[in-house]
Amino acid sequence: MIIAVFLSLFLFLVAPAAPASVEISGSPAAGGILKSSPCAEKILDRTVALVGTDAILLSELEARYRQAKKITPGITKAQVLQTMINRLLLLREARKIFPETMSDEQAIREFTDFKIRAFVVVPEDAVRNFYEENKTRMGGAPYEQVRGQIERLLKEKEINQRLQSYLETLRQKSYIRVFLANTPSIFH
Repeated sequence: MIIAVFLSLFLFLVAPAAPASVEISGSPAAGGILKSSPCAEKILDRTVALVGTDAILLSELEARYRQAKKITPGITKAQVLQTMINRLLLLREARKIFPETMSDEQAIREFTDFKIRAFVVVPEDAVRNFYEENKTRMGGAPYEQVRGQIERLLKEKEINQRLQSYLETLRQKSYIRVFLANTPSIFH
């Protein structure tokens, strides 16, 4: 009796889902055995990547992939996984500065503003050169009318380049392990 109570407590503490799928046949004193039901053999989820001590589960990847496919139909699971890894890396850095009371998305946004966006300045000559090289694409609009749009475009392009460079640095300093089959070499 004591062994059966200990065993069920152990199963509850170690694997909360296990008691529903494991039954004890007979009393332990009479040589009772553990029998698995068909549920016990079904894998509910698995880790597809580790980023430091953070795990990305297959169910999380599948959910993000379904969302991403709605916006970008040609996106692959590997690309979604790469984005999830990048997000975890940025969140880890953001949490070093910004409090837990801030949402993850807000912390990442504030961090990128603080670490990258604040240092990007687009020189006037770069805006002017872009305008001169792309006049025909702008339908002949005067420079003053499109200057702000060009500056925002060039600023976002520079921010993306710096962010990519920063993420590469974070990746080099981090432990990242991917367990998903057929992943591009960027993960290995």
